[in-house]
Amino acid sequence: MATFNSFTLMGNLAAEPELRYTPAGSPVCTFPVAVNARRKNSEGQFIAHVDFFRITTKFKLADLCFKHLKKGRPVFVNGQLESWRKDGKFGINFMAYDVQFLGSPGGAGHASDAPVPGHGAGQDAWNEENRAWLAEFSAGDAD
Repeated sequence: MATFNSFTLMGNLAAEPELRYTPAGSPVCTFPVAVNARRKNSEGQFIAHVDFFRITTKFKLADLCFKHLKKGRPVFVNGQLESWRKDGKFGINFMAYDVQFLGSPGGAGHASDAPVPGHGAGQDAWNEENRAWLAEFSAGDAD
């Protein structure tokens, strides 16, 4: 049976990206992306709603995201969902393998500006790097 695990988001950075390093020295960058939506309330009226997603990148893409992304900047993100379990708790990571930087570097740009690629690794290379990183990350801090 075939399986498929993918997510795609387009939104704005809700905060400055954070960079940390694994015990082996691999960079890991996390940042929240806010995605606007409209939903009907119980009276049938549309109301604005914002969903927040915590995105994780690693290796060269982590360095690029930390260097170029700022709060408010629009991004287009592709990746895979990863589940984790630690100390009896479960969660899901949004692990990005491609991030397109939209708008201007200062965060006040428009999505119609020319996109600057985030130079994410290709899917096959990302999966190979991911296996080694996940084993290292699981042995250390899995927040």
